[in-house]
Parts: sequence; C-alpha cells; structure tokens
Amino acid sequence: MARPREVDPWDPTPIYLQIAGFLREDIESGKLAPGAQLPSEKEIQQTYGVARETARAVVRKLRDEGRVVTLPGRGTFVPPG
Repeated sequence: MARPREVDPWDPTPIYLQIAGFLREDIESGKLAPGAQLPSEKEIQQTYGVARETARAVVRKLRDEGRVVTLPGRGTFVPPG
C-alpha cells in the first residue's frame, strides 16, 4: 500500500481542506472512479491522525462540492458521471 500524503501543519490551509484536496485529486485523476467508495471517517482519522470532527469536515466539504454522495448506512461514494 502506498504511503498516504501528509498534511503540512505549517501550511495556513486548514487540515481538513488539505485532506479534502488529496481526495479531490484522487477523484479528478480517476484513482477514485465513479462508484468508488471513499475511505470512511474512521479511516481518514487513522490515516491522517486527525480528530473525528476533522474527518467529518473533509467528507462534508467534498459532499458540498458535489464530488461525493453519502448513502446512509452504506458509505460515501463518487457519483457516476
């Protein structure tokens, strides 16, 4: 498994926006293709060493941008087309 990108604590960009940017790049590059499931909030917490609210903010940001959809009880996915 490839090592995840690391957040930069000295970057003035909030941590949740840095992580959302990583996932946005994965969506735009096709690494996370339509229909692909995003890492869960717990996985985001563990991967990046962030708090639960930070992980939630990452998913919320991508959802607000229309880049992902959350299906209750199933997870968060990259929508088709």
